[in-house]
Amino acid sequence: MVILSVPGQFMRGCAKEVRANVTQPVILLNVAKALEPKTGKMLHEVINEEMEGSPHPFYFACLAGNPQWSSSFLFELAFIVARRYASR
Repeated sequence: MVILSVPGQFMRGCAKEVRANVTQPVILLNVAKALEPKTGKMLHEVINEEMEGSPHPFYFACLAGNPQWSSSFLFELAFIVARRYASR
């Protein structure tokens, strides 16, 4: 699982790096809230554009809500998502 937590203006470059470096199917979890400044696109659109054509499947999820959530919640979420992915 790759957790994407970067400002909107850097998301496209980050997604390009992920695409270039993944060697197996990957779960992408976006936790950033923004629009790409140059295009006005939502971040899931930017990520999808950059991951399109990847030689490895990717699964996308977005986490939105209260920024006060604890890190233990994120670890629990990562475990649940990973377990779900492994059962496919």
